[in-house]
Amino acid sequence: DLYLRGVCLFAAAAAAAKPGQKRRYLRHGRKLLATIQKWQSQGNLNVRHHAALLTAEDLTSRGKWDEAKQSYESAIVGASRGGFLHDAAIANERYAYSLLGGDAPRNIDSARFHFGEAKRLYVEWGSMVLAND
Repeated sequence: DLYLRGVCLFAAAAAAAKPGQKRRYLRHGRKLLATIQKWQSQGNLNVRHHAALLTAEDLTSRGKWDEAKQSYESAIVGASRGGFLHDAAIANERYAYSLLGGDAPRNIDSARFHFGEAKRLYVEWGSMVLAND
């Protein structure tokens, strides 16, 4: 699934210690984002929240915190309204990590809330393994 691969690539970029690795992960993540945005522009409404989350991850990697916040929230709302519980959980989890990591302005209370939402959604979706991580 391109979407999950993109999430993993952006997460790996955020955790990469070496600049070369980070650039490589971001380059591949951005290619997948472009593909998903193309699908969205062709009328595939089911990928709108995918594009929003990957856009948020990309904006976070560029230090554009305010724009990233809007994209994370759009991904969470879009996935929730569409009934994609697992995607809403992933978006909440990734948003929480972005609030704690890198050069982002830290917001521990908001991160705690989004981790809690991710856990609740993973349980509702039926994934106890992910909920207990």
